[in-house]
Amino acid sequence: MVALNEVLRVFISSKQREFAVEREGMVRIIERLPLLAADAAEEWAPGRGEVEQTYLARVQAAPIYVGLFGGVYSAPTIAEYEAARANPYREILIYVKGIQAVEPELAAFLARIDDPKAGHTTKHYRDWAELAPVFERHLWAAVQRMVDYALRLADAAPTARSGRSSVLQRKWAREQAHLAQLGLPVQDGAASTRAWVDEARQTLATFARATGFPGTV
Repeated sequence: MVALNEVLRVFISSKQREFAVEREGMVRIIERLPLLAADAAEEWAPGRGEVEQTYLARVQAAPIYVGLFGGVYSAPTIAEYEAARANPYREILIYVKGIQAVEPELAAFLARIDDPKAGHTTKHYRDWAELAPVFERHLWAAVQRMVDYALRLADAAPTARSGRSSVLQRKWAREQAHLAQLGLPVQDGAASTRAWVDEARQTLATFARATGFPGTV
């Protein structure tokens, strides 16, 4: 049996002082659910390019990104969002707190991402009590999708009948490249990856039965 010693990282991005309650609550939920580990980013030091690159690398190493936005514009937080969305398979969870005074730069950014064409759903909320159960459900669904993605990494390349690179092969290669860069706990070889996925699904199913948590596995 493959030990579940690798986890799916959840990168939480926000202005810390603006979302202290939400960040603390999210970390608690992440620690309660199976297969997850929280990566709660610190504030970037002004003018520190190496710090910026470190945090962007951490975004890219996390299959699940959580963005919290309120009233204060933060260039590092926006940069983390842009790094996250560069991979079309990354799970992106966006939460916008209802605040009357929103800085113009942030308002423009929120208008851009709060659009179905952005490719993800933006959830607006009033306080943590309202957001907590929603975040928990979103995270549960995200974990299951990431386990499915891990299984797709074990897929063999399609065979081209003509002996040349086919459209399906090119599509498969692009998908494999994106998934390989996603930060999934990939195992060494297709068989080991499938074994990890099987045990991950069993872990999720056991947790669901024990807690009555919503969702299917």
